Amino acid sequence: MKRLIVLFMFVGLFAFPFSFPETVLGATANTKLNINTKVPDRVIVKLKEPAKKAGLFRYESLENQVNQNKEIVTMDVPKDKNIHTYIKELRSREDVEYAEPDYLIKKEYTPNDNYFSYQWHHKTIETDRAWDKTKGASSVVVAVIDGGVDLEQKDLVNRIVSPYDMIAKSPNTLTPDEHGTHVAGIIGASINNTIGVAGVAPYTKIMPIDVFDGDYASTSDVIDGIYYAVDHGADIINMSLGGYYSSDLFNNAVQYAYTKGVVVIAAAGNEDTDEPHYPSSYPNVISVGSTDDDDTISSFSNYGDIDITAPGRDIYSTLPRNYFGSMSGTSMASPVVAGVAALILADNPNLTNEEVAQRLYSTADDLGEAGKDEYYGNGRVNARKALGLKIAAPNVDKVYNYSTFLGGTTTEESDTVFSVSDGQKIIGTGYAYDGYYTVDIPKQSAWKKLYVTLRRNGQTSEKAVVTVLDGIAPSTPTVNEITDKLTTVTGKVEKNATVYVKISSKTYSTKYTSEGTFSVTIPLQKAGTKVEVWATDKAGNKSAVKTLKVKDKTPPKTPIVKEVSNKSTAVTGTVEAKTTVTVKIGSKTYTTKETSKGSFTVTIPVQTAGNTIYITAADAAKNVSSTVKIVVKDKIPPAAPTVNTVTTKTTQVSGKAEAGSTITIKVGSTTIGTGTTDSKGNFKVTIKAQKKGTYLTVTAKDKAGNVSKGTSVKVV
Repeated sequence: MKRLIVLFMFVGLFAFPFSFPETVLGATANTKLNINTKVPDRVIVKLKEPAKKAGLFRYESLENQVNQNKEIVTMDVPKDKNIHTYIKELRSREDVEYAEPDYLIKKEYTPNDNYFSYQWHHKTIETDRAWDKTKGASSVVVAVIDGGVDLEQKDLVNRIVSPYDMIAKSPNTLTPDEHGTHVAGIIGASINNTIGVAGVAPYTKIMPIDVFDGDYASTSDVIDGIYYAVDHGADIINMSLGGYYSSDLFNNAVQYAYTKGVVVIAAAGNEDTDEPHYPSSYPNVISVGSTDDDDTISSFSNYGDIDITAPGRDIYSTLPRNYFGSMSGTSMASPVVAGVAALILADNPNLTNEEVAQRLYSTADDLGEAGKDEYYGNGRVNARKALGLKIAAPNVDKVYNYSTFLGGTTTEESDTVFSVSDGQKIIGTGYAYDGYYTVDIPKQSAWKKLYVTLRRNGQTSEKAVVTVLDGIAPSTPTVNEITDKLTTVTGKVEKNATVYVKISSKTYSTKYTSEGTFSVTIPLQKAGTKVEVWATDKAGNKSAVKTLKVKDKTPPKTPIVKEVSNKSTAVTGTVEAKTTVTVKIGSKTYTTKETSKGSFTVTIPVQTAGNTIYITAADAAKNVSSTVKIVVKDKIPPAAPTVNTVTTKTTQVSGKAEAGSTITIKVGSTTIGTGTTDSKGNFKVTIKAQKKGTYLTVTAKDKAGNVSKGTSVKVV
C-alpha cells in the first residue's frame, strides 16, 4: 500500500541502506540441482559379480580409478556406439545386472544481476525454475497504476511502454517515485545485464501510470488510470494502493477492465485487519496478502478477503536515480503475483483473465489451514507450478548430419509417443521400448535445431532442443594459384569453415567463411615455397590438406647489353642467372640457351649501322623482362677521299668521298680548310693557294665520327 509502504521505506532507510556502490556482486551458485538434458557419454553398470571376474576388460573402457573389486563401475561409451544401443548391449550380458546412463547434473538458472542474491522471493516462488520455460514476453503489458516510475532507471529503461501522468495529463511529466519504481522493478526489471535486480517477468513490458500527488491519489485519477491502461493495451493491471471506502465508479472501472479481459491485481492492505479494502475487495480483483521469508503471513498484512499471498517483506527492487533497495508491504506482494501472471500469459497467451486467476490459485503452495483460508487465501503463489512444469523434456542422444534416427533413454511407459520437429513440421515419431526410444528421421543439415517432445496421458512435455552436430569433414578447399607477387591465398571452401594456411612453421587462418569463399593474408613468398591449405568446420572436423607451390610471376631484371656495332657478330651482356635471352632484329629472332652464370652471348649477322635490336630475358616460369632497345653503331670509317689535282693557283680543293661526310684538309698539323660532301659524295673545300711542292692531307669523317685514311696531294 502506497501510504503505509512509504513509512516502511523510511524506517528501512535508517536501519538498512538501500543503495550500494556499483560493484558487481556476481550471481551466487544455487545449490539446488536438477537433471541436465545433455546426453552423457558414460554409463553406470551394476555387475552380478565383482569387476575382476566380470570379463569387461575386453571393452578397454573400464575407468582406471574404479575399484575393480566393486560391483558398480562406470564405463565410457565407445566412440563408434550410440549410448542407448551400448546400454542394450551391456544389459544382454550374463554378468551385467543393469546398466543406465551416467547423467550429468547442472545448477539451476541463476542470473548475473548484481543484487539478485538479495531477492529472496525468487527462490521462494521458484522463478528460477519458471525461467527455464519463459522469462515473460514483450507482448504482455503490465500497467502499474501507482506513483511515477523513473523512466531513466537503467534496470527498467528497456521495459517501458506508453507511460502517462494522470495528474498533468501528459506522457512526459512522470515524477520518479520510490514506491512506483520499486513496484515496477518487482514485476519486470531487466535480467542478466550485470546490474541491479531481476523482475519476476523480466521480458514483460511495463506501462507506468502516475496517479499520485505526493503520498495520495484521488479516486478519479485512479479510475482514469484504469481506463487508460485498458484502452492502451494492458493485459494486467497492478494496483499497490487502496483505501477502506467503496466507490461505485471505481468498481465500474474495475469491472470494465475485467470485461475487456484484463487481469486485475491489487494489494490487500497493510493494517493487519479483516476490514474490506478497495480496490482489492471489489469482485474480479485478485486480492494479494503478504508473506515473510519463512512462508508465514506478514504481521502487517490484511487478511479475511484474501485470494492469494506472495512474498512482501524486505523485497529488493529498483528505486529512482539508479538506486536499489528493499521495501515491505502488500504493495510488494501484489507485483510479485502480477509478474507470475505475466509469465503465465507469455507461456499461454490464449488464456482468459479468469483462467489466469484460477491457474494462480490452483498452483499456489497451500499454507496455513488446508484449502482456502482467511490468512493465505488459496496459498502462496508459485511461479514454477503456475507454468505447469511437470513433464520434463526427454533426454536426447547426440545426433549428427549423417544420422537417420534420433533416440535417447527414458523412464516413460511404452505407449509414450516421442515426436521430433524441425521447428516447422513433425519429421518423425517413435515409441519407447525397454528404457529407450528411437525416432526415424531424414538426414538433417549440421547446426540445425531439432525439438523433441513426449506426449503421455494427453500431456505434452517441455521441448528438448538438440543441435544437429557436424560429423562430416569439409571437402578439400579449392585453392587459386599462389604466386610470389601475392600476399593472399584465396579459393573456395565449405560455408562456415575456417581455412588454415601453413608455410614452413607458421600457420595463418581466416574467420568463418560465410559465403564459401576465403582469403588468407600471408607474407610475400619465394617461388617454389611449399604451401599447405586445409579447412575445419565448426565441429572441428578437418578436411584433407591441399599442397601447392608458390609460382614464379616476377619477371627477370632488364638485361644489361653491351654496345653493338656494324662490325659485331654477337650481342653480349649480363642478365639474371638461369634465364634465356632473345634478340629480335626485324622479323628474325636469335636466342641463347639458359644462362647459368648471368652473362650471355647471342650470335647475329653483321648489321647495318642504325638498325634497331630488341633484347629480352625470360626465366624458367616464362616471365619476360622489360625490353632493351639497342641501335647498331657505325664503327667502319669511310674510304679515303679521291682528290683532284691541286696547283699553286687552286683555291678550291675538289674530289669525292662518302656522302654526308666532313672533309678536312691539313698541311702538316694545321687545318687549312673544311667542308662537306653532297648527297653524291662530291666536295669543294676553299683554301688559300699553296706553294709548289706543299703536301696536303685530305680526310673524310662520317656522321658516326669515323675518320678515313688521309689522301696525300702534292701542290703542282
